[in-house]
Amino acid sequence: MRIPFLRCLSFCLPVVLSSCFGPPLPEIPKTLPPTASATESPAWESTDVVVPEKTGAPRVTRSYLDKGLRDISMGTGFFVSADGRLLTNNHVVAGCDGVSVETTDGAEILAEVLVTDPATDLALVHVDSAAPAVGAFREKVRMDGRRVAVIGYPSRGLPRIRPTLVPAALIGPVTPDGRRFMLQGDIRPGNSGGPILDDNALVVGVVYGKINSVLVFQNTGRNVDDIGFAITNEAALSFLAKNGVQARTEAYDRKRDDTALFDDGRRFIARVICWGHPGNSGH
Repeated sequence: MRIPFLRCLSFCLPVVLSSCFGPPLPEIPKTLPPTASATESPAWESTDVVVPEKTGAPRVTRSYLDKGLRDISMGTGFFVSADGRLLTNNHVVAGCDGVSVETTDGAEILAEVLVTDPATDLALVHVDSAAPAVGAFREKVRMDGRRVAVIGYPSRGLPRIRPTLVPAALIGPVTPDGRRFMLQGDIRPGNSGGPILDDNALVVGVVYGKINSVLVFQNTGRNVDDIGFAITNEAALSFLAKNGVQARTEAYDRKRDDTALFDDGRRFIARVICWGHPGNSGH
């Protein structure tokens, strides 16, 4: 009965949105509960909106502060071109009065939102600096329960200062339009826009949300947790190509352990910070 339930979670739209942002690799559930009627709306929650920590250090973003703006939320992004273009979620940057990017080597850079696509929930952001590294996409992704990892800035009560790698597993299915799939893992606010990596450190999807376990319980009476939602490589690569980015794609097989995977992935990810007027998160 697992597959019908997964299909309902993936296909029953419109969905209800709210804001989103290791331990041993979580096992794929042996028995997920059967779905209720397809007319009901088990929902997903987007994974952005975490208030960043405040520091007293001088900031490149002084110009935002001088305009009365504050860093009101954050997500994750990753570099897709050597000239400083990053991919993230549309909902990470939607409604922001300014955007900045913090790389994992400590650089803080003002950023420009080049283009957004609410339909796929993707956005392209540019910084006036060369990328420290560029992520490569897996040419063909198989949704067969394989081990993957999510790398980004998930909140566990407080925003992350440093990125974190969270083990996960692909559980599918892909939606009919080829844009979305599911994974099992501890997806949290702050993960939005971050890459999902296979054990070769190749991108196999982009995080955009997690299951709304409360709403699923209300609709089905079943407890389901640790289910995330992601955008497929096909959708991400199509978005990038339409906007002039020739993203790297690879098919090599050189498996990495968690330490090497984290070291590879952290070089091309960044924290994406949304700036706005206090009291108006824009999300």
